[in-house]
Amino acid sequence: MKKLYSLLFALTSILLLGACTPEVDSVFDKSSANRIAESISNTKAILASAPNGWRMAYYGAEQYGGYNIFCKFDTAENVKVMEETDMSEAESHYTVSQSQGVQLSFDTFNKAFHKFSDPVGKLDGAQVGQAGKGFEGDFEFRVLSCSKDSIVLQGKKGEARIVMTPVPENQTWSDYIADAHYMKTLMTSDRYRLVLGNDTLKAIKTDYNVIAVTDTNGVVIDLPFIYTNKGMDLLTPKKVHDKIVRNFTYSENDKWADKNDNTVMLMPYYPSPVEALISGQWTVNLTETNSQTVDVWKTVNAYASAISGNRYPFRSLFIGTYDGDEVFTIGAVFGQAGGRVVYDYEINDDNHITFIGTNEPATAKLNGAQNNNYSAFKRLFRFDDVLVRFKLNGLETAYEVSLNDPKNPTKITLTSVLDPTYKLVFNKGISLVNFN
Repeated sequence: MKKLYSLLFALTSILLLGACTPEVDSVFDKSSANRIAESISNTKAILASAPNGWRMAYYGAEQYGGYNIFCKFDTAENVKVMEETDMSEAESHYTVSQSQGVQLSFDTFNKAFHKFSDPVGKLDGAQVGQAGKGFEGDFEFRVLSCSKDSIVLQGKKGEARIVMTPVPENQTWSDYIADAHYMKTLMTSDRYRLVLGNDTLKAIKTDYNVIAVTDTNGVVIDLPFIYTNKGMDLLTPKKVHDKIVRNFTYSENDKWADKNDNTVMLMPYYPSPVEALISGQWTVNLTETNSQTVDVWKTVNAYASAISGNRYPFRSLFIGTYDGDEVFTIGAVFGQAGGRVVYDYEINDDNHITFIGTNEPATAKLNGAQNNNYSAFKRLFRFDDVLVRFKLNGLETAYEVSLNDPKNPTKITLTSVLDPTYKLVFNKGISLVNFN
């Protein structure tokens, strides 16, 4: 009887509780379908609302940095695009649709936009990235936020976070790009110093829009950026030591401060001529180098071509520091094979250096297969005949080193102190040379 009473009491309690519980209102006033339709409509309206379009700080893989893309959307789902690398301009179609939220898609080919998602990436005529990947950019984006002040996107594949801001009505796209390119000419340097309060770190610019900073522990931190009409903006803020780095605003004093924290500054660093020679990468300039020396090198090319059935012609001669070896080397390319030899020197002062000669024990310690061909070059192709021209009469030779531009050198000249008519001239970078 007690069990029956308990059961009846429990059932009565449940019924009373149900009667006293208020109705639960729906969290959303609209269905999910209506909400997404409204978001799509709102996104399309905002895209088309900017009378002068939007500036997109675009990037694919961070290692290639960012680029300015301008987009003008209309209500008929057409978009006009201009990108900064070659000022190309094109019109195409876009869609705003539902795909795990609102999605913006540049869904028909646009040469100005799709060059960054093309698997064959090109920049100034040179290949970018691995074949089949290119810049690794997207053309379909999730819309993370959307207002008249900014639109934040995320690439569907690469997941790059890309911000679009409206272009002021009094600003033409071409003028903005011209200003950004001018900032590039003013702010490009091979080397920088990054000031973080009381700390100063070494930094270099990579082949793309990336500044690589080495911290006090020797760790390299990449700062991918985009040029603007005021300076450089990082694609995403980065923490270096205890500082957040966001941007660098150009100023004529070569102290480019972060507008959010003026204790953070980027400064160009201009090395002495000798430092530029040792730490840079330089390819011989046959037109301006001593003609007798060039004749010797051409003879080496003829010999190497003849004995190899034209398989191993002499194709390049370069000097400098490579692959993080931190040693000065002289390198060459015969056919498709490359090789280097460590070359000892003595620094006399900022403008003078003495070449001593090859260091074969140190050469044996160079890393990488491409560095292990020196002995073969010497044995098969008379490479020592190339090297002997770095020393007058086979003796240690002092050179005066000069740059064509102290801030942004593209050419370096070594003039013999003993015989000023004897010059070795090199162009910046590594390239092939015609020794025929």
